[in-house]
Amino acid sequence: LSSLQPGMRVITTRLFADRNGLTQFLETVPIVRSEEASGDIPNLWRRLYEQFEASCRDGWRAKVEARWHYLKDAADIRMSEQIFLRRVGKPQDGIVSKFINRPLSRPITRLLLKFPIAPTTWTLSISALPFLSCVLLLRGDYAGILIGVAVYQLSSMLDGCDGEIARAKYLESKRGGRVDDFCDLMGGFFFMTGLGFGLGHAHGSAFYAVEGILWVLIMAANEFLLRIAKLETNLGSTDLTGALYPRHRQLIEHSGVLFFGERFVWWLLQLTKRDVGILFFLVLALAGLAPWILHLSLAIAAPGLLLTGITRIKTRAHGRGAVAPYSHL
Repeated sequence: LSSLQPGMRVITTRLFADRNGLTQFLETVPIVRSEEASGDIPNLWRRLYEQFEASCRDGWRAKVEARWHYLKDAADIRMSEQIFLRRVGKPQDGIVSKFINRPLSRPITRLLLKFPIAPTTWTLSISALPFLSCVLLLRGDYAGILIGVAVYQLSSMLDGCDGEIARAKYLESKRGGRVDDFCDLMGGFFFMTGLGFGLGHAHGSAFYAVEGILWVLIMAANEFLLRIAKLETNLGSTDLTGALYPRHRQLIEHSGVLFFGERFVWWLLQLTKRDVGILFFLVLALAGLAPWILHLSLAIAAPGLLLTGITRIKTRAHGRGAVAPYSHL
């Protein structure tokens, strides 16, 4: 506040502020002034409020991407909430999350925000869905696999609510992120194990069960290597870096895959993200091609582990945090 021009600001319950919206409001809305230090107090407040309303209109016109809204009537509340929730997504969201999962999860988040539900509580609550999916997949028949994959898709959609709640309530934390990552990983383990054993039982072959277990082992090894490989990154701010989590940004840079170009890598990442994969699993289940869920998942996981292994080898060879950027290799 010390950097702002001195003067009076009138704040009323008709002001809806997004994240960092109050700062933007104070910086852009003209100051409300009154020359009267005393006198008719009720009339003074009425005039101040009228000035506030006029200042809000002027400030709104001056700011295209306003993170605050003046509520003219109760009907504006819903509009402001919808705009607010559209801004609590993540830049790392894949195509399916952005255009399918988020539009479906936001109304649920809007309802949850009316209750004192912590983000981690929601994360742990929906962790039962992948387990339920596993139980259904163990049946191995068409109906069991289709419903099991649909339940897993539902858990993927609801998984976005915890982050939306955290960002809406300013409750982001490393602990919450770790819990969410752990639950996602365990959910994947339940899903692939259930699908592998279910298909193995239905087809009378242990091959599918081996595929499921192998996927789990590869993903566990990949996760372990990602966590212990501490690397610096020299990637600038681009569309590619915006789509990556920090640890994956380091992996992409130091594994050498950028040799194929940022646009190629961007599309590769978009098409292999978890949200895209789960929706594609549902399409394969509908088409009666459930074994291909295992085949394709394994075909994607194995090269991913290879890239992580290359990054880890470079870390050990050059010293932690001292690997040359890909353009110099």
